[in-house]
Amino acid sequence: MTPEPERPAGRVDVRVDDDVCWITLERSERLNALDPPMLSGLADALDGVADTGARAVVISGAGERAFCAGADVRVLAETPPEDVLRSNLTGHDVFDRIQRLPVPVVAAISGVALGGGLELALACDVRVAAEHSRLGLPEVSMGVIPGWGGTWRLAEAVGAARARELILTGRLVDAEEAARLGMVHDVVPGERLVPAVTELAVTFASRSAPALAAAKRALAAVSDHARSQAQVESGAVASLVTGAEFRSRVAGFLGTRA
Repeated sequence: MTPEPERPAGRVDVRVDDDVCWITLERSERLNALDPPMLSGLADALDGVADTGARAVVISGAGERAFCAGADVRVLAETPPEDVLRSNLTGHDVFDRIQRLPVPVVAAISGVALGGGLELALACDVRVAAEHSRLGLPEVSMGVIPGWGGTWRLAEAVGAARARELILTGRLVDAEEAARLGMVHDVVPGERLVPAVTELAVTFASRSAPALAAAKRALAAVSDHARSQAQVESGAVASLVTGAEFRSRVAGFLGTRA
């Protein structure tokens, strides 16, 4: 029997079942977009994984329309210029915590995973997508760049040349192309997403915990350049989002959405 969900933290739901910790972004009316309370809730959930005793983690988004649509551009556009850099580095810190977890982390992607949403998925160890999902880093169309690790994590997943094309065009891909490129590891029908991810997470949970932790430390050592890259990304984002080009494009985007 699935336990009752634990307390939501910043609209992030946490529950544990069969040694698997399920972390769900609960903001479906905004396509699970990440604003400061959501990032804070996600950080709290990640920090609490050890206390749950879980041996694997699954990160998902509420509903079928979106895993996560990325940073909430409405909030970003309203952030004072002096706070943008600090806010962006906070996102980096949260995503880095995913990689530092000593247990495997699976992203269960249903619907869109865009911008920071894809960067969140890329910070996970394994990604499984429903067939109807669409993924990409469309930041350049908004007058900004990927700011939460996308410039290097996407390259690790699909190769530098393909990452350059995807980042510089902002092109979105469907789930099948994402699998061919290596952006996701498996694609399943929507109704099979939860069973498939559960099976994978339970498999991880059955493996040697000390060996998995050691393997993750060794794999993370390959990405030691990430901290300096985070400064480069965040500095560029802070510069761009305070400019007229970004604000004009966001205004047009929000007007279209309305």
